[in-house]
Order: sequence, then C-alpha cells, then structure tokens
Amino acid sequence: MLKSALSTRERSLLVQALTALLRERSNAHQLALEIAANRGQPEPDIEDYGVLDILRLSREISSDGLSTPSSLRGPSLACA
Repeated sequence: MLKSALSTRERSLLVQALTALLRERSNAHQLALEIAANRGQPEPDIEDYGVLDILRLSREISSDGLSTPSSLRGPSLACA
C-alpha cells in the first residue's frame, strides 16, 4: 500500500493537497449544477468530478491515525 512508503509528513502534505483538490472539484460541480439548472439540463454526476476517488485516496492515506480534515468527510459535502 502507498501509505507504508510515505512518511507522516508526506502523508500530511498529500491530505492537504487532496483537501484543496476536493474543494476545487466540489466548487466546479456546484457551479455545473447551477448552470445545468438554469439551462434546464440534467444535473452532472458527482463521479465525473473525481470526488469519490479523492475521498477514497484520503482515507487510504490517512487511515493510520492522521486526522482526515472535515472537508474530506463525505457526509459534510452538500453535493455528494
């Protein structure tokens, strides 16, 4: 598994990067939802934005006890 090859510092950095990526992808999805609603088009799928993959990777990297930022916890996402 990837996390065994990484130091605590490296895992922490990756979790921070995934937090930023999740924020950007979530914002992009939210914007796409608004645009689709305004145009009367179907809502885009959250899976198209990689959010579920980001959450999975974060759990894998931080499952050794590093705290997962609240922004990476699925239930807190309005669009998930």
